[in-house]
Amino acid sequence: MLFDIFAKHGWYTIRPDAHRFSALLPDIGADVRDVVQCAPLEASVAEVLDQKTAEWRERTEEITLWRRIRERFAALADEEEAAYRGRVFAMDSCLSARVECSSERSKSNRWTLKGPSERIRARFETEAAHAATALNVPDTDPITFWLDRLLAHLIAKKSGCLGTGYD
Repeated sequence: MLFDIFAKHGWYTIRPDAHRFSALLPDIGADVRDVVQCAPLEASVAEVLDQKTAEWRERTEEITLWRRIRERFAALADEEEAAYRGRVFAMDSCLSARVECSSERSKSNRWTLKGPSERIRARFETEAAHAATALNVPDTDPITFWLDRLLAHLIAKKSGCLGTGYD
């Protein structure tokens, strides 16, 4: 628990620099070891500190991974916006995903990506597959898995990005 307190303080002080924070973890462990000086408990304290260091390192790696994923999707959105800047805006000039929801729980939804640029669609599919892999996609199509998770998230957030999609 003491390690968590020290680690949270360190994280809030230097975030979002997860790499620099990870480098501080051994120092945080040393600080805790200095505070908890009890010879009979030294082995137990060392074991707990090792576990906590690993736990916090995993957390920061996950944060870094999702930050990179978010940045790559944002870069893709910026690229798409730049490609169509100055043109008359129309919904079909943007990448969009449409879903045919399966009525059977055992079947996957069917997704169709639409948009004017094959390159942007292909990049989106690559990023979606990468994100799905980060979520430990089960034995299913990673793009479908990612889009299903994204749809559930947008519904839960009552996002304005959802539309009926009827043509």
